[in-house]
This record gives sequence, C-alpha cells and structure tokens, in this order.
Amino acid sequence: SYGGIASCSIRSQVTYLRPAISLKHIATYYKGNGSKNNPYYISLHHFGIINIDNNDDLGHLEILNEDLLSVEESSLVNFTLESKSGYTLKRIEIVDSNNNLIEYQSIDNNNYSFIMPDSNVTITPIYEKVKSSISVEIVNETEDLSIEVNDMTQITYEDEVIFKVKPIKGYKINSITIVDEDNNEIGFSETDNNNEFTFIMPASNVIITPSYERVSNSVIVEDNKNTKQFIIEVNDSKAVVYEDTVKFTVMPEDGYEVEDVEIEDAEGNKIEYRKTTKNNEYEFIMPDTDVMIHPIYKRIDNLPLNNPKMGNKIFIVFLFMIIGLGMGIIIYHKKQVRWKV
Repeated sequence: SYGGIASCSIRSQVTYLRPAISLKHIATYYKGNGSKNNPYYISLHHFGIINIDNNDDLGHLEILNEDLLSVEESSLVNFTLESKSGYTLKRIEIVDSNNNLIEYQSIDNNNYSFIMPDSNVTITPIYEKVKSSISVEIVNETEDLSIEVNDMTQITYEDEVIFKVKPIKGYKINSITIVDEDNNEIGFSETDNNNEFTFIMPASNVIITPSYERVSNSVIVEDNKNTKQFIIEVNDSKAVVYEDTVKFTVMPEDGYEVEDVEIEDAEGNKIEYRKTTKNNEYEFIMPDTDVMIHPIYKRIDNLPLNNPKMGNKIFIVFLFMIIGLGMGIIIYHKKQVRWKV
C-alpha cells in the first residue's frame, strides 16, 4: 500500500514476484533469442535489410557493415565497389521499399556511403564496357590508314575493330604492330578483303603502327638476237624500287643500229623515257610494277666509208692485197733472174 515490495521468501506458496516489461509501441525487436548469451535487442528505431543486386561477372560490391539483415535506421552504411577489367561503373541505384532513390556519396576511389532509411534497401550497380580510343602512330609520310568504325574515340571493350591499310602508290605493307597502354601486343588477323585487318578491342587504348617499304620490281629486257650488250645501270635489275631512275645502254651488233626503244609496265602501259647525253644511253622513272624493255633495231644497208668499223675492214683487205701483190712481184723477179743465169 505504501509502494514498496513486501519482504517474503521466493519459495513461499502464498506470495511470489513475476517481473514484466512494458515496451512502447514504437519499440522494435531486431535480434536475439532472449537467452543469457544472446539476449533480445530492441530499439526505438527501425531496422532494415540491405539487398545487393550485383553482376559478379562485371564487378565486385561489398558492404562493410557487419550485419546486412538488421541495419538501424539513420545509421551510416559503407560499401566498396570495384569494376572488373574491361568494364567501368556507370551509376549506382539505391532504392527503398517504395522504390524511392536514396542518395549516396563517393568517399574516395571505389568507396561509397549512404544513410539507412526506415525501410529495406536494394543496391544495384550499373556497369558499362570501357570506352577506349585508337590512335595511329605516324612512322613516315607514306602512310594512309583508315579505321572503319563510326568513332575511333568511342570503341568499347571486346568490340571487333576492322581497319584497312592503304599505302600510297609505290609502297607496300611491311608489318603492322598493335599494342595496348601497357605495350602488350594485340593479336590481329587479315580478312578476305585486300589490306583489311581485324582485332578485338582490349580494355585500354591501343596504338596501331603500320610499317611500309617501297615496292621492288623487275626490269626485264626482251630477248633480241641482234643485241650485243644491254646494261641496266642500277644495283640489281631484278629489284628496282619505285621512283628509281633506271639508266640503260643499248649496244647493237655491227651492221645494226637502234631504231626505237619501247618500255611497258606490267599492264601494258607505255613508260616515257629519254636519251641521255651519252651515246645509246636512255633513262626512265621506275613505276610500281615490273617493266619490259623492248629495243628495236634496224639493219644498216649502205655503210658509209667513213664508218670506223667498215674503214678498218677495208684497210685490212687493202693491206692484204698489197702484201700479196708485193710477194708476187718478188717471186716473179727471182724467176727472171734464174732464167738469165
């Protein structure tokens, strides 16, 4: 009656004590089973659950809080998010039970946080493939390389890149090197189209370096039985490069002279040439194909007396005639002397 607890034995069958706890209606139980080692836990705040909707093939999301099944309202939730190679984080969607977006903050690289609302939440990271760029390294002024994609700066990871190398006239592809940002070589293959290649875009920017060399072609002289000597004044008449100046000298047999010279490329087109200041010497600029030189001769019917070669022959014949005549006179003279004796 005076507000105190009467003194009595707990074994008394007449009086006993039964304790009770009254909770406010806003109190919430969030864990525990009531045992000594795991008592009940209650709070005046709401406790929610964090759900993770993540594609593990594209990235890794980890909540740093200890218990995802009972996160107290207004508490700070920390998590890390790291994309896998070839992918980057586009955005993070955090929604509550009513599908309302929850704001989050980026603490530093790959670390984020948000305030837990009074409901369950779902965290969904949205990934996208890495957008990389392709650059072409200029190795000389002869190259003309085009990348046949819509935008060289917006190529994503694992895209197939098709490019075509177009050397200028007189040059051919010697080699092609493709490397990523770490200088690792990227494999590529040639398509069925001429000078067209393809490779799979890595997870970084790439550099394509084409190497060229001048086209080497052959200078072929058409056989002609009247040709005594035909000289191609280059290092190797079987490997003349584009735009070289090719000089040649025609030396016909005795009794023949050069009437004309015809030079054609591999497609039968006429190649212009000119005579030099030297006798029977000609020159032309090498095209980007093999060439055929066809010397045309004509016979000299009426040889002039002042022809050095013909003069030599006449002199020799005349000399033999004089020697023969002289010897005949000597023999005849000896016979006349013998008859007188």
